[in-house]
Amino acid sequence: SSGINAEWPLRPGANDGFEKAQAPWAKRFLKVEKAKKAYHTASRNRDQLQKQLELYEQDAMATSESVKKVKDKLSKAETESDKTRDKKEKSTDCDSALIPLL
Repeated sequence: SSGINAEWPLRPGANDGFEKAQAPWAKRFLKVEKAKKAYHTASRNRDQLQKQLELYEQDAMATSESVKKVKDKLSKAETESDKTRDKKEKSTDCDSALIPLL
């Protein structure tokens, strides 16, 4: 008597079928995670440069050249943040190519 704790034998290839069915979703998940990470990194960089610019503008010892360099870096960081935000929003859009799979 094997009782309630009996194990069911797995069909050969059962895991292969599951992995094959999950592949598009796993690929999409990785794409979304990559986009989110890039956006958060760009946003953090932009925020740090904004704080640095505020400190430089308040510092009497800061040269106008150093303030200009930080402003240029901040401008580039804002552009990068906007680009990565757009990519993140696009990657998390529900009207994606995967919806027809349902």
